[in-house]
Amino acid sequence: EDVVVAEIENKEESVVIEEPRFDVDGSPIVKIDSLDLEGRGVARREGKVVFVTGALPHEEVSIEITRSKSSYEQAKVKNVLKASP
Repeated sequence: EDVVVAEIENKEESVVIEEPRFDVDGSPIVKIDSLDLEGRGVARREGKVVFVTGALPHEEVSIEITRSKSSYEQAKVKNVLKASP
């Protein structure tokens, strides 16, 4: 049997962490990156993944948190601030 050995270069990645943003009423604002398998928008906020019901990719929305766990949050859209193109 032939054994294939692959070398992987160790590359340094830079991660941009945005300051938390809030709407005028204090609601968190997030940018939706993608959809999950259940059709919810996926965003990241303060080190957590946020699953947002009613959001589309590339939208910027204010949200209402409906459930908060140590590694993720669930939320629903309050206002669409920037619609998906």
